Order: sequence, then structure tokens, then C-alpha cells
Amino acid sequence: MFPGPFHEELLTGTYKRYRSALVLQKIKPAANPHYLDEVDLAVAARWKVSSEKAIEKRARDIFSKVVEADEQLPGDVPSIIHVGLEALGDDEVEERRYEKIISRTRDFVSQKKLCYIYVHYFAPEATPTEAWAFDETVQWLGVDPSGRPLKLGMLVMPDETEGRSGVHWIPASQGKST
Repeated sequence: MFPGPFHEELLTGTYKRYRSALVLQKIKPAANPHYLDEVDLAVAARWKVSSEKAIEKRARDIFSKVVEADEQLPGDVPSIIHVGLEALGDDEVEERRYEKIISRTRDFVSQKKLCYIYVHYFAPEATPTEAWAFDETVQWLGVDPSGRPLKLGMLVMPDETEGRSGVHWIPASQGKST
């Protein structure tokens, strides 16, 4: 399959979600444009951003969206805010974003009857072995101390679906959850 993660893995020997890369290739396409008949030359350059300043800048916060949503809430009805975002950064960026969101929204004070804030991180991916995969990490903050109102709180996955504890940037095999 060209272009895609399987092709990347064949060229470089490894695949990692959301890796930054540039590839220059001399190819002969097959009759089906998703396949190649021949690769004559391939030059790949990969990089990883590790500067604290760059990670901080890429880990965009959603606090303004929480404020905007709160302004739309009715004043007399208990309410929940759901914010969804695409999680397309590398693992360090997504972890920093998660920490930022927790620290900024933890002490949010609403003038309405806001009970909970749910943040949904959607991480779509095509892997070398799957045509399409999808992770949803849910982070919730209780403004109302009475407990969690939704069993899982997922927007995409139904409640009866088996999920796992943790976040999408830490593989389930590592057993670490946040």
C-alpha cells in the first residue's frame, strides 16, 4: 500500500504513530495507484521534536473552549461540558497537553450549574497491520463532588464496549495508566 504506514515500515524497518518524516522516492506505480510495481530509490529523513519550548507550544490547551461552552449553558439546569479534540501529536506533546488541561480546568469556576467537564482525545491511526484504528481517551473533572455521572463517558464508543484504563499514548502492554 502506497503511501502509508506499511510502506513506511518496509522502507525504514519501523513504524511509530505520528512520526515526522520526509521521503523522496523514485517509484513505478502499479495499475492500482495504491500499490507500487517498483521502488528504484528511496531517501527518508525522520525527526523528533524534543525541545521543551516546541513541546509546550504544540500542546495546545482547550481552556478557551471550556469558557466558551460555559457561556452557552443555561443558568438553572445542571449541565456537563464535553470538549473533543484530535490528538495528532507525538506522545510527549499529548502527555503535556493532558497535564495542561488538567491544571487549567481543575479550578475552573462556573457561574452556571456546571457539574462536570469531559475532555475527549480522538487519536485516529492507520497502522501497518490495520486499515484503521481509533483511540479515545476520556478525561473528566467533577465540579460537583457527588461522583462520576457516566460509566465510561465515551462519545464514540458505546458504554457496553470494553475499554482499558489509561491514555492513548501509553500502550496497554506497558500497564501504566494516568
